Amino acid sequence: MIVDEEMYKVAIRKLLGSTFIMRRKDKKVYDYIMDNEHREFIMSRLEEIGYGLEWNEEDEIVSLIDLSLQNGEETPYNFHRFSPHTIYMLFVLMLIYEEKKANWVERIIVKFEEVQDRLQSLHLDITPSEKRNAYKQFRRYNLISVKDRDLRLNVEEGGTLEIYPSIMFCMKEEQFALVLKDLEEKIKEREEGEDNDYNDENMAD
Repeated sequence: MIVDEEMYKVAIRKLLGSTFIMRRKDKKVYDYIMDNEHREFIMSRLEEIGYGLEWNEEDEIVSLIDLSLQNGEETPYNFHRFSPHTIYMLFVLMLIYEEKKANWVERIIVKFEEVQDRLQSLHLDITPSEKRNAYKQFRRYNLISVKDRDLRLNVEEGGTLEIYPSIMFCMKEEQFALVLKDLEEKIKEREEGEDNDYNDENMAD
């Protein structure tokens, strides 16, 4: 039984649009979803069309998950829409968040340059346009907060963004490990290629 039909529609639209609902950003919708009676009803309706809910009460986050993608693995809704370079950027933001959170930082605010330095350390060549589009997607899905003014800057210089705790619920451990393995292989291939170029130059001399 729906206590508030209008709020139910708002909650479903926001889940489908943003994937992650955080209490700090949308208290009314979060509290509605997390009410036991509403949550059970919403979950039962979502399961009929292949979706589910996950939540973390400590961080006050609820997320929409897709139950039908990869052999029954539960994946955040919209995650499968990310391009490879967007997934790499997501991975980097997760690393930065985890490192700063380990130092008991309450709000994780970073400069664009810090993200760019980490991308370069992993030999990831992502264009400013691709970065800007990725940041816009992350903002839409309540993973980060970034001002339009900062996005209009060169995303390698100036500007800051806040990384939300929801970022840590985007990948399962297995998915995280696969991205890490892929990056390690890319770095190894690049380093081997550089060694071969160096050896070829020396032979030419």
